[in-house]
Amino acid sequence: MADVAEAAGLEVRGVGRGAVTDGGPAAESGVVRLRSRVIVMLSPNDPLDRRIDVLAEALRTHADTWLEAHFIAPAIRSRLDDPPARA
Repeated sequence: MADVAEAAGLEVRGVGRGAVTDGGPAAESGVVRLRSRVIVMLSPNDPLDRRIDVLAEALRTHADTWLEAHFIAPAIRSRLDDPPARA
């Protein structure tokens, strides 16, 4: 899914493993906008499902027009079409 995000024009980056013992909170996955760029930050501290959810939400929110115009593998399309329930 990271490849799809990059093809759609989103920048995907990994963030460090920072831990609370390093003097700050552990890094978490998320999406940021820096001027006109959308950057998806993925943290190895987060479970794989969380990182996938962050990528999917970034694609749904920031690349919906691109997604409509391009073929996406059915497994990825399914994950994009069925967002997880919020707790």
